[in-house]
Amino acid sequence: MTSKYNALPAKEQARLAELDTIIVAAQNEKQAIKRNTSVPSGTLEAFLDTYLNYIQVQLGFSEHTVVAYRKDCRTFLDIFKLRAWLESFLPAKKPPPTSIRKNCERFLRFLRKDRSFNIDQAPPGEKDIDAFLDILDKAGRKKDQKLLVKEELSDFLDEVKKNGLDKQIKRTRKVLEALVKKTFCDTQQLPIEDDISDFISELSKDGLADSSIQRSLSALRTFLKFLVRKELLAEDPSREIETPRKGKYLPYVLEEEAVTRLLDAVVEHPSRYPMRDRALLELLYASGLRNSEACDLLVQDLRLDLGIIKCTGKGSKERIVPTSRTCMEAIDAYRQRERPALLNGRDTELLFLSRSGRKLGREVVAAMIRKYSLLAGLPGRITPHTLRHSFATHLLRGGANLRIVQEILGHVNVETTEKYTHIEKSELKKLHTEFHPRG
Repeated sequence: MTSKYNALPAKEQARLAELDTIIVAAQNEKQAIKRNTSVPSGTLEAFLDTYLNYIQVQLGFSEHTVVAYRKDCRTFLDIFKLRAWLESFLPAKKPPPTSIRKNCERFLRFLRKDRSFNIDQAPPGEKDIDAFLDILDKAGRKKDQKLLVKEELSDFLDEVKKNGLDKQIKRTRKVLEALVKKTFCDTQQLPIEDDISDFISELSKDGLADSSIQRSLSALRTFLKFLVRKELLAEDPSREIETPRKGKYLPYVLEEEAVTRLLDAVVEHPSRYPMRDRALLELLYASGLRNSEACDLLVQDLRLDLGIIKCTGKGSKERIVPTSRTCMEAIDAYRQRERPALLNGRDTELLFLSRSGRKLGREVVAAMIRKYSLLAGLPGRITPHTLRHSFATHLLRGGANLRIVQEILGHVNVETTEKYTHIEKSELKKLHTEFHPRG
């Protein structure tokens, strides 16, 4: 009889011992399944390509969403395979101290993030090890290193304090040199629940915002459900994983004077295509469009005579939004004077074009706004969405109905729009504190 139950009555001891036997059997079965459910290396990547084609063609996901899902799922596969590589290495040796194991994990994160390492293409080399150890050396000497999150840096420094920096670096090098000689196997295990948890943990260590982690987990879940439908997985390993709660943050909003300075910067510091840039920025602020919605606009979507624009938002939902007279004039000037040259002989109905006559990219728009915000001397990180936030806040400040603002922004739930009313409340509190004699 198990010694830990000796103090209990015989009948109770027998019942608990039987439960122990069942639990051990279940754990052994789980381990056996894990060992036996392997697939050739590259199988998951092949299914990922099929899955991305499926959600784009069959489900009608937007190009932007497909790109985001590809990035999220690829990140998971990279983390999953690198961890499997590490796990296959550690049991082969005498388990190293916890500090060395953590250094190995940091090394893999360094390869993935800073070196864009792909384990299927080529093993890391001495230069990668040297670069990583140089980071650890600086972390130990300066006690400041972005690669290591605060908790990890603390652990590393504690170990350095005990064993000395040179000794710790030397021990880490020896283990890493053995690790990079360990080739990745031709087969890989299928992901289980622990792998999903590790994925979320890695994203958190990467410094991703709660909303980004939620999106990544959502993308991964749809991929895993696709693998279940294709019978590669018996069940979805993410079904019991709780979605991290999204923190509540008030969006950053520009004051009206700051918006004017941003728009004036286009005139004061003209680019190669100032009319296009001015029209685009006027539109983002005057109508509150998302970056992707503005980039996807067609010439026939404009009704400048009526002061309205038809745009296609999330889920391919169309809506009509009003715009300002200033915006209409800026767009008309761009269409008449700059767009013909940008067409460069191409036949396209897209409104905003790049210098090669193709669709203007979202990243280009973000970089454009970042440039003009710096030229205008505006503080903070200003993005296309900052103009959308400012548009909604200024409408509500002027007395617009919340439901009308919801319709213009294309929000499904009014709760999403209500965050802009919270901004107004926080500003009122700030004014009260500043000007009231007992604030």
